[in-house]
Order: sequence, then structure tokens, then C-alpha cells
Amino acid sequence: MLKAYLKIIFAFIAILCVALGIAVLYYFWENDIEPRQRARREIAEIREIAPESIDLGKGEYDAAVAFMKQGDLPLARQRLVNLMMRYEDSSYYPEAKRIIGEQNLDMLLSKDPMPGKSEYIVKRGDSLLRIESQSKSTIQYISYINDLKTINLNIGDQLIICEFDFTVYVNTTRKILELRQNDRFFKEYNIVGFKFPPGTPTSFDATIKGKEAYIEGKAIRFDKPEYIDARKIIRTSRAGVNVRTPPAKDENAQYTTGIFLDYGDVEELNMILRKGAKVQLRR
Repeated sequence: MLKAYLKIIFAFIAILCVALGIAVLYYFWENDIEPRQRARREIAEIREIAPESIDLGKGEYDAAVAFMKQGDLPLARQRLVNLMMRYEDSSYYPEAKRIIGEQNLDMLLSKDPMPGKSEYIVKRGDSLLRIESQSKSTIQYISYINDLKTINLNIGDQLIICEFDFTVYVNTTRKILELRQNDRFFKEYNIVGFKFPPGTPTSFDATIKGKEAYIEGKAIRFDKPEYIDARKIIRTSRAGVNVRTPPAKDENAQYTTGIFLDYGDVEELNMILRKGAKVQLRR
């Protein structure tokens, strides 16, 4: 009988030990092992979503907006430049490029000094065409910036001129035309459409061959009053690949080729692109 009781007692003690062991294991699982595993899972999930949820360019953009509200445009511009240089994948990058491009053009078309601008004193025998050639500027820009009403110049006139060294980069996949000056971003334009002649390679290099203006199919010279309202066409050395507005009513759209931009954008480019400027097209 005693042996039976001892067996029962030992069995009970064994069950208690097993239960205690399970309890200890459960305690460590709940309070140590499982929390660690959960923490590891959460860290892994945060690492996976962090690049998508954290926009590193937001701080620079917010700072730029704050400086613009304070009227401190140079500091605002520097913040936007920082954003463009460091955070190309930021959702604020396109807006930063747009603002910088508008600022660049505003500075160029103002009478305020900036790198590349200089003063030219008209001499005997000078003409706008001659000054354009000597200064690497354009007749259109010289006329605009100096408020010239005619092409006639007087000896001693003081003219603002600016040397242009633009390269045109065209990406038809992204539908973007980008201007760079001295290999630095200047401004970006949206391509509203394009159509090239059969056989045009997918990528090529060319140059600006010349600029023309038309009204109802009639060519208009720069010195004519109607020039300002004429439709501009910027021709490249690649036949049929010109920068222009979409086909007008007096044109046969089926046979009209080129890189099509909005009217105002073509006007801007016509003013600052000079003959010989490089064009690089990539598709």
C-alpha cells in the first residue's frame, strides 16, 4: 500500500514539474521570445515601407516655401536646388524643377545683371544681325530685353546682350524637352505631341539650323510688324524634326512632323535658342 502511495506522490510531483516547466517556458515565450520576434517583424515591415512613406525632399521643399513667403527668394532657390541635387526620387522634384525653370527664365528676361549678361555699345556699321553673330545672342532676345520697336540702331546706343550656350535634350518617352546651359539645368517644357518622318532613328544628335515664322502659310521676316503674332518654327539639321506648335488649320496634319509644344513655350525657345545650338533626342 505504501509503495502505491509513493508512486502516486512521485507521479504527482512529476506532473507538477512538467507543469512548472511549461509555465516557465510560456512565461519566457510571452515576455521575452515572442516580443523579440514581434519587434523583428515590425522592424522588417518598417524597413520595407519607409522608402515609400518618407519623402526626404519634403523638408527642403517646405523650407523653400517658407522662404518664399518671407520674400527671401535666394534662400528659397537654394533649397529647391538642394532638393533637385539630392532627392531626384522625391514627389516634390517635378515642382522644384518647374519653379527653378521659371526663376531662370524670369532672371534672363529681366534687365537685372546675371552671369552671361553684358552691355554692348552700338558702333558704326552695327546691325542686329551683326551683334547677334558677335555676341552669341539672338535678335529676338536683344529686341525684347532692350524694348526695341524697330531694327534701326543708333551709334552709342547701350544694349543689354546675353551669350547663350543652350543644349536641347528631348526625351520622347517622358515627353519632356529640357534646356541646359553649360551642362546645368535651365528649364523644362512639356511635349504635347510628336511625329517624325519615316526612317527617323530612335536616337540622334542634331543642331538648330534656323528659325522661321509664318502667318497662314506665308513666311514673315523678323523686321515685319506681323512677326510677333506669327507661328514660329525652330528647324533642326534633322529633316522633318522641328520644334513647333501642333499643325494649324491651314496645314495638312497628316504630313506635318516635328516636336509639338504649346504656343508660349515655342515663343520662349524661339527667343533664346540660336543657330548651331546642340539638340539631343532620345526615345
